[in-house]
Amino acid sequence: MVLAVGAHPDDIELGCAATLRAHVLAGDRVVLLVLTNGAAGPGSIDARRDEQLAAAHVIGAELRWGNLRAGRIDEGYETVAVVESVLNEINATIVYTPAPEDSHQDHRAVSRAVTSASRHIDTVLYFESPSSINFVPHLYADVSGCAQTKVDAVKAHDSQTRVALSAGSGSTFGPR
Repeated sequence: MVLAVGAHPDDIELGCAATLRAHVLAGDRVVLLVLTNGAAGPGSIDARRDEQLAAAHVIGAELRWGNLRAGRIDEGYETVAVVESVLNEINATIVYTPAPEDSHQDHRAVSRAVTSASRHIDTVLYFESPSSINFVPHLYADVSGCAQTKVDAVKAHDSQTRVALSAGSGSTFGPR
C-alpha cells in the first residue's frame, strides 16, 4: 500500500507521478492525499479539484483530500492528524512526500508533518519538486514505460500548466 502526500493539487504529479504509476503497474494500491484545494493558485477550486481527480485517474490512484488552507499548512498537530488518519485507513507501507528542503513553506511543512506521522512506517521517500533546494536523490525508481503517464498527469492540471506555458517559463516535465 502506497501513500503519496502533497500540499497542493499538482505537487504529487510533478514530483513522482511516474514512480506511482510504476507502483500501480506492479499491483500496488496507490492513494494520493492532497492537503489543500489549491485555492491560493490560479484556477477555481472546482477546476483544481476536477484536475486533481483527472490526474489521479491517469495514474490509477485513489484520491483523498486534507481540507487544510493553502499557504497556512504547519507541521503541527492538525496536519499530522490528517496524515495519520489516512495512513491508518489504508495501512500504508510506503510513503512519498516532498523533500524537506524547499523554498515553499507549505512543502516544507508537509514534509515535516508526513515524516512525523510516518514514524512507524519503514519506507518514507522524499520527492523533488520544482521548488526543492539542494535535492540529492539516494534512490532511483525504474519508471520505464511510465514517463508518458507523468506527462499526462501533469497536463491534467490545465489551470496550472497553461499559466506556466503562457508565462514562457520554458519548464519541461520529465519522468520522476
